[in-house]
Amino acid sequence: MTEQMGRCGCAGSCGEEERPESPARRLVLAQGMAAAIGTALLGACTPRKGATAATPSSSPIGSWMLRVRPADFPELAQKGGIARVDGTSSMPVAVVRTADGYSVFSLRCPHAGVTVEAKDGRFVCPGHGATFTADGTWVDGHRAKNLRALDSTFDASAGVLTIVG
Repeated sequence: MTEQMGRCGCAGSCGEEERPESPARRLVLAQGMAAAIGTALLGACTPRKGATAATPSSSPIGSWMLRVRPADFPELAQKGGIARVDGTSSMPVAVVRTADGYSVFSLRCPHAGVTVEAKDGRFVCPGHGATFTADGTWVDGHRAKNLRALDSTFDASAGVLTIVG
């Protein structure tokens, strides 16, 4: 007598017969998984309040543009304040409030590409300890170039800072 194996692996005692997986079912499952992953990725890329998503600009290929309202970042209310303004995008950007406006820097460490963090009025690379002043100048830790300054313009009437990278 031949023993028949059920789908659940119980040797047929549950009455389930093994049946082949349907290609249409696999397609539905794959599409559902792709939709779930896409939704999760879109949610993770949502910019912080006060920032609009980085978008292609009319600048050269590979560049991007980010518009932020400095008033939406309490850290930028006074001179010397530093705020990460990109949310958690793949283009980390910090704005520093200066005496005459704003300075903008890429938060990619020039040594290894790690995202540097704003701490106590300066920038610190958690990857290797390089320290940069609020104006992006390397001062301590693992030797690195200065942080890359980004072009920006502030429209005072609209209260919007446009950053181009």
